[in-house]
Order: sequence, then structure tokens, then C-alpha cells
Amino acid sequence: MKKKRLKAIFDEIVADYQPLAEMERLYSKAVNSGALDIENEAEEDYRLPKIILYAILVKMAADCKPLHPANLREAETLLLFL
Repeated sequence: MKKKRLKAIFDEIVADYQPLAEMERLYSKAVNSGALDIENEAEEDYRLPKIILYAILVKMAADCKPLHPANLREAETLLLFL
């Protein structure tokens, strides 16, 4: 595969998945879940937003996780380079 074709396919997947829209959807779900004590968080504290971001990224990563063991190994190897 040529790098140009790889990029085109990657862009197509990203456009279909709409990660920013998915992040907004999951953010709304998180803050309305009842699992967070939002009212007792300090106004300028980044702790809770980072917790929410982490949970969203983990969820999104799990949704995209390769199912085939060989593909998962390749993805884990790639992670070492990012």
C-alpha cells in the first residue's frame, strides 16, 4: 500500500467515526451518569476533566481495538513508537 492511499483510508475511517462528536457524546453521558461528584470539585481543578478525558479515550480505544491477535500485537508494537 502506498502512504497516500493509507492516508486516504485513514481519513475515511476518521470521517466515518467522527471522534470529536463521539467525545462530546461520551462527555455528556459521563457528566449525566451520576458517577461523578461534580458539585464538590474545585472550580479551577483539572482533576475531574482529566479523569473524564481518560475514560473517554479508553472507551474509544476499546471500541477500535483490533480483534485478531496478530493485529493487536502489531498495534501494541506501533504504540511503542508513538
